[in-house]
Amino acid sequence: MRKLFATILFGLASAIALPAAAQGAQQLYETAKARAEAGDTTNVFNDWVSACQQNYGPACNSVGEAYAAKSDNQNFTTAYSYYSKGCELNNAASCENKGNLEFDGEGVEKNETAARASYTKGCNGSDSNACYLLATMEYFAQGGGEDKASARTHFIKACGLGRATSCFSAGRMKYEGEGGAEDKVGARADYKRGCDLGNGSACNDYGYSAQNGFGGPEDLAEAIRAYGAACEAGRAIGCDNLGNLQREGKGMAQDYVGAYASYTKGCDGDYYASCYQVGYSKHYARGTEKDLVGARAAYKKACDNDYLYACNNLGLLHTRGEGGPKNDVEARRLYVLACSDNNAIACDNAGDFLKDGKGGDKDLTGAHAYYTKSCDLDRMEACYQVGYALVEGRGVEVDTTAGRAAYQKACDGDYPFACNNLGILYQNGEGGPKDEAAARGYYKKSCDAGNNAMACDNLAEFVKNGTGGPQDMPAARVLYKQACDADHVDACSDLGYMMENGQGGDVDKVGAMANYNLSCERGSTRGCYNYGVALYNGYDGEPDLLAAREMFRKTCGKGYANGCHSYNVMLTNGSGGPVDTVGAEVARKQACKLGSTQSYCSN
Repeated sequence: MRKLFATILFGLASAIALPAAAQGAQQLYETAKARAEAGDTTNVFNDWVSACQQNYGPACNSVGEAYAAKSDNQNFTTAYSYYSKGCELNNAASCENKGNLEFDGEGVEKNETAARASYTKGCNGSDSNACYLLATMEYFAQGGGEDKASARTHFIKACGLGRATSCFSAGRMKYEGEGGAEDKVGARADYKRGCDLGNGSACNDYGYSAQNGFGGPEDLAEAIRAYGAACEAGRAIGCDNLGNLQREGKGMAQDYVGAYASYTKGCDGDYYASCYQVGYSKHYARGTEKDLVGARAAYKKACDNDYLYACNNLGLLHTRGEGGPKNDVEARRLYVLACSDNNAIACDNAGDFLKDGKGGDKDLTGAHAYYTKSCDLDRMEACYQVGYALVEGRGVEVDTTAGRAAYQKACDGDYPFACNNLGILYQNGEGGPKDEAAARGYYKKSCDAGNNAMACDNLAEFVKNGTGGPQDMPAARVLYKQACDADHVDACSDLGYMMENGQGGDVDKVGAMANYNLSCERGSTRGCYNYGVALYNGYDGEPDLLAAREMFRKTCGKGYANGCHSYNVMLTNGSGGPVDTVGAEVARKQACKLGSTQSYCSN
């Protein structure tokens, strides 16, 4: 329309010719309009001026629009005078245009009160734009007091008149209960109408209502359609919501490829949650090829624009040197930043970096603070770290009672290492009453989780000795094997002892010797000593006194009293090598110093 009017204005004659006396104003206007639409603009503007002079409101509005249009003849003051006359003649469009100039201060002094009055008159004449603009002013208290009830009424009216944006606003007010009672049924209907009229925001909110069953039954198919329409209309949040349904397989088969496409469109529209998903898709090859450089870029876009959840993942890439150079300093900064947005994983990561002195100074007190925040956000690994710090006094004063509580939370949250440590506190009566039955239960829970060899070893000890419950030697033997298989160094030695002595099963000295050796190779001094005994006694065939003597020497050197005693005996007797009375005396004294009750320690 504006381009047409500008073209007409360019064709102004030097003088306005009056129409035939018999021709009525409306007929004059419509005839001129028809000629213009057919491409003949001769005298069209002049005829509209004449029709306006004869008090035909639509003609006044068209003349005003011609003067308001961008052209060499643009004149807002003159436009305002024609709009004013058209509005006086009850032409609703003229009232809307008059209000626009008053609101913007073009061709007339800026006057929001006058603009509100003009919009009111235009809305009363059923101009949808006037109703929408009036409602907006009432909502935001422009040109008068706030009146949300009236705003709601006028948004509803504009929606009914086909103003798509107003349908969205009406729906939002009904949904939130602004300006009247909450009405999710009405909101859903308004969103649908606005969507059908092409408003992307209305489509998105209609999709949300349909997805979640607000204002009517859940309808995922309709939600998918609405989110798709919102996305096509340029609403990036609609693309993100559509991507979520595609990724989760809601209302359709799971479609990572489609989700990636939707998230990409959302990110391109600067919806930063979508940028995070694009980064995640590229990071883990979900719906697209693995692209760590691209993942880092997408996470960075989201993080830099305050979608802080992405900062944690960006930190991971910096930590690992993926998609770019390794940078612990930047990773630490990013974890701290993401933690500020209550990202439990990021707080836990920040705690790890401060505890270990990565990317900056070691700070156990600061680490404890981050672990505490992460634990408060229900990150169970962090609760374990809180418990450990409190029990061991790492960056904080020792408080075994609080430490027990932290371990309890982590254990209840199925973090098995915490269950083992909680069992130790119950076993020793630290941080609360001693309760061996409870300790046994926590060791079992931790061991049953399948990844805590220490807990299985502790449980085996309880089961073997009947601590906190019935004695069960076969079960203890199984548990020691489980702990040994999981690389617990002393468990292999304990298993060997049970096999050697036929506890919980058949005597198996060959198997015992193999487990002693395995325990020794893994660094168990006790295992090495037992292996030395097995060598001395020849459990797998002939005794090997030379190797036994060396094993006892080794364990004595590591401060194992029985090893010193046995080494003393072999040196004294010349077993496995020559007699060495001097060395034997040194070994005897060392055994006594270490508390041996087998050696002669009277002097």
